Amino acid sequence: MAAGFTYEAPDQISYLGAVRLLLGKKGQTRLSTLLTNASCEINPSSTFSNRRWNAYWTEVTFRLPMDTYATTDLGEGEMKALREACNLAMPSDTGLDVMEVDVGPSLGTATGGPNLESTLAQDVALLDGSTADARLPADLVARGKAMAEVYLYLYTVENTLRLFIINVGQGAFGDDYFDKLVISTTTRKMVEGRKEQERKTSWLSIRGDSPLFYVDFDDLASILQANWELFKGYFPDQQWIVIKIKELSNCRNLVAHNSYVGDHERDVIRVNFRSIALQLRSSAASS
Repeated sequence: MAAGFTYEAPDQISYLGAVRLLLGKKGQTRLSTLLTNASCEINPSSTFSNRRWNAYWTEVTFRLPMDTYATTDLGEGEMKALREACNLAMPSDTGLDVMEVDVGPSLGTATGGPNLESTLAQDVALLDGSTADARLPADLVARGKAMAEVYLYLYTVENTLRLFIINVGQGAFGDDYFDKLVISTTTRKMVEGRKEQERKTSWLSIRGDSPLFYVDFDDLASILQANWELFKGYFPDQQWIVIKIKELSNCRNLVAHNSYVGDHERDVIRVNFRSIALQLRSSAASS
């Protein structure tokens, strides 16, 4: 490592956010807005830049959605401003000198509203110097992306189980299955309370078209247990599915409280998700 350089490119999302922030502060509002839905590629070469001793020539490419790129024509002044922002945003200790900046299309993409991932880094940058700044871990965005993947698993398995109970219930009792299932008074009151609250906050999206979407995840286990004669043919035994729902519910509670889910919990989620999916598919095939 020469001259104390790391030669490691910064996180591309954070770098893009810093570039947009600098452009905005320099009055280049159009450029900053243009990069809202862009992605960023940082490509160091093995050639010295000759700008600084032992620093490498680096190219930065911004990829725009195709429909945006087709109607975009950057002038010489804007490209110069973009190069300056790219160099200012690049940490000096990386040893990467931005010598060339290019703008190209991102294949297969089109604008469809703000891209949260591409704008998050810029919004997080607004916290610089605030009382929250010192408490933000350096890998905050990376952890957030990992948690988003965890949420996707949990959202899918939770609603898969809800739909499973609805389908079996409707097959046995018809459309008024919820009234005929054995469900605790506490749970039924909770459902009605949430429906009432939903009617008062009509600007929020509704949970779903079935009362079962108003039930907590761990209550699904109780419903399966209380109506086991109806559902026992779909699972190896009662404890098999109850334990899996409880384990998934515990992980869900961590996500709901914005706690970080570690490798062990993610393994639990993936294994239980796959076990339940395979079991339901096997049961459907044999029925």
